[in-house]
Amino acid sequence: MQAFAVTIPGFEDVAAAEVKELIEATAICKQSIILFETTEQDLAKLTYKGQSVVRTAQLLAQVVVDKTLVTTEENITKALQPTLNDIPPILKKKTFKVITQRKGDHYFSSQEISAHIGALFAKQKLKVEMENPEMILFVFINEQQGYIGIDYAGIDLSKRDYKVYPHAEALNG
Repeated sequence: MQAFAVTIPGFEDVAAAEVKELIEATAICKQSIILFETTEQDLAKLTYKGQSVVRTAQLLAQVVVDKTLVTTEENITKALQPTLNDIPPILKKKTFKVITQRKGDHYFSSQEISAHIGALFAKQKLKVEMENPEMILFVFINEQQGYIGIDYAGIDLSKRDYKVYPHAEALNG
């Protein structure tokens, strides 16, 4: 399966090296994000042990983002059409919500994108639960490129409350 990990700007190479070391996958570096092929088990391992990643997700779609809301929503609908036609089994029986993180200048808000994607999945009879969802659909928009996926941790990994490598040389969360 395809996956992506969001990282701190400038740490893309470090995150790619960590992916290579932890799960033996080759990552393609973009601005603030890395893309790679992996398995569900290896993505979970990277999510738990990774020190340079902020979010990890199973990639559902990549989308070209325009500055305007209407064009961006049309592009998102087209990009998600294969997923909406064949809903992944992991989503079928779970409640969900959509979280959008956006970087760059756009004439729309993160909430508008989250609402649009939530409505697309709700039309497929999936249940939206804003307070305590079982699954989070994560959208990362960086300038003109967007990535939509199933969030593997449900939290910002840079703020986790446990230490992955508890010794003096470890990177802080």
